[in-house]
Amino acid sequence: MPDGYYMNPKAAARYERDMGRLSDTVDDIPFYVGLAQEATSRGERVLELGCGTGRVAVPMAQAGAAVTGLDSSPAMLAIAKTKAERAGMGVRWVEGDMADFDLAERFGLAVIPFRSFLHLISAQEQTGCLQSIHRHLIAHGRLALNFYVAPAGVSGSTRASQVYRSMQLRDISRGEMEGLLDAAGFDVEALYGWFDGRAFGPDSSEMVWLARKRST
Repeated sequence: MPDGYYMNPKAAARYERDMGRLSDTVDDIPFYVGLAQEATSRGERVLELGCGTGRVAVPMAQAGAAVTGLDSSPAMLAIAKTKAERAGMGVRWVEGDMADFDLAERFGLAVIPFRSFLHLISAQEQTGCLQSIHRHLIAHGRLALNFYVAPAGVSGSTRASQVYRSMQLRDISRGEMEGLLDAAGFDVEALYGWFDGRAFGPDSSEMVWLARKRST
């Protein structure tokens, strides 16, 4: 389960104030909204894990998607609920652990924006998250997530967040992530170097993953 930093209402409020100041908290929204619109066009529901204060969930709902947002922090969810209500959007908010969850619905798309997957600071938690997502996706459902490119040689290590020093993140290399996805039953559809769809390369600072539930 992610660390308790965001359980504090003051920390959740600080997070909400800080969002929108960084390019990676602005550029990613059209990417995730576009995927949500594709799912919606097929009549599929959307799940966001680590939804925080609704930074991505609310725009996806505004674009017409039926969204469920899951987060472990009641403080973050309280802000998200208020934001959605002010926007006139109906989003289902769920307090839960993204490493192990059980919801009574299935989704065509699951998303984990803004490096939230790295808050799972063990390989077991990350594996559990991917397995839980796999169970909740419909046949051929998709998973999209992003996180920064870890420095060479530190895959599997934990370190303090580059933004909030009291948070711990678990670095993952490209190769390890490919292995985690494969073991959980996903095929990698694409790996981008940024949210505009540019190819991932040696100069990329972000890994933007798009995977699909493997057919059996």
